[in-house]
Amino acid sequence: MGHFDPVRGSSHLGVGSRPQATSTVGRLSEGQVRYYLSSLSTRLWEARGAIAARYRSDSCMIGSWRPRCGVVRGGKGAKFRSGGEYHVATPGMRFYTNTDNRSFRRFLPLLLLGIPVQGVSQSPGFHAPDRDYYVYVAAESEDRVDLVRYGPAGATLVDSIPVGRYPTEIDGPHGLAMGPDGDRWYVTFAHGNPFGVVVAYSTSNNRPAGKADLGLFPATMQVTPAGLLFAVNFNLHGDPLPSSVSVVDVASMTEIARIPTCARPHGSRLTADAARHYSVCVFDEQLVELDAHRLQVSRRMHLLPGRERVLPPEGTSEAPGMNGADGPRCSPTWAHPSPDGGRVYVACNKNAEVLEVDTESWSVLRRFSTGPGPYNLDITPDGQHLVVTYKGGQATGIWRLADGTEVARVGNTRRLPHGIAISPDSRYAFVSVEGVGGEPGTVDIIDIAAGNLAASVDVGKQAGGIIFWKADPS
Repeated sequence: MGHFDPVRGSSHLGVGSRPQATSTVGRLSEGQVRYYLSSLSTRLWEARGAIAARYRSDSCMIGSWRPRCGVVRGGKGAKFRSGGEYHVATPGMRFYTNTDNRSFRRFLPLLLLGIPVQGVSQSPGFHAPDRDYYVYVAAESEDRVDLVRYGPAGATLVDSIPVGRYPTEIDGPHGLAMGPDGDRWYVTFAHGNPFGVVVAYSTSNNRPAGKADLGLFPATMQVTPAGLLFAVNFNLHGDPLPSSVSVVDVASMTEIARIPTCARPHGSRLTADAARHYSVCVFDEQLVELDAHRLQVSRRMHLLPGRERVLPPEGTSEAPGMNGADGPRCSPTWAHPSPDGGRVYVACNKNAEVLEVDTESWSVLRRFSTGPGPYNLDITPDGQHLVVTYKGGQATGIWRLADGTEVARVGNTRRLPHGIAISPDSRYAFVSVEGVGGEPGTVDIIDIAAGNLAASVDVGKQAGGIIFWKADPS
């Protein structure tokens, strides 16, 4: 009773009977329960200290099929309906579901706290977090920045901060950065008049604390321990002309330099010692290294697939025909240095690969074939894993850098995964997911060691820039 027929789309909820491939998992966090249930188009709330869930009648959509489903209630026993009959869950009863949903590799369980589960592709070593983690995420289509907490109680939207300057138009908050002391966060606005701006906010009250004008369509940024903010001016408006990286003194919120680079610069990351800054240019197919002390370009690399080569630091663009129009393109969207500064990793969005560049020889060492549309990158502080969002594949990849192996590919809750922020303990990756149409954005929290989705929470529309703030004892 209650098995899933992928052809007929019959009821997928089973009781007592056992699927062919099973693995037992103990207690899971509320965040995990919330995620799995929300994947079946459910509503979730707490009742009397226990998880409870209500299915929307006859609308549990998974993929293109619509299984029959009813009500699940929590308490001393959980009650649900399957095959027209009601069943009461008791400790020890096993729930499972078979599904062909692409987001999950094996069986997707209906999970209730404290009830053993079979048929789930889940790490037996999963443990709920012992502290609260906080991230900020920007909603580009709603002019707001959300503060999200993830901890023992699951993932929660703590605060929504309106950040738009003009009530009649969308300003487009895009990039986020955290100050070196965690007392301020910074957001770039892409749609300026005529230029974009960066605005500082206090983390104590999430109110504005200063602003500085930048170039056209400022995007990603990062702040050095000395208080210099490096922001790429993406300049998405009009023809792809050479653009720049703005440098702002955050103490006075003054732009002190604007360094010419190349067309459509994106990604803005500093080495751990803040001596070098890396960005890429989407149109000009370049990786650009800045000397962060002298505030000038120190090296460039042309990134046409299979034809990578060193470019002179002078100049901003290649000669006509050299930007990839006559062959495969990398279309780089992100650059991220390793913790020791010996490598820099580049996302080739169009060529579905990540390049590992040696910063001493300034040459490509390895190529990682990824899912479609690799977009943003981040590296765990311990240097062991590279995390990549696959914007064209509704997934996030986890790569073990020691041997260049993709150890997990985690399905995201919605389409268009975007940015990544990794916790300082290298345990969790917080991934912003844009969504499409009228969907809200989402923050997916991925357990890096387990290689699975620990929790998710909805945020503002077109979630993009994301930055880690702090971790507090729960």
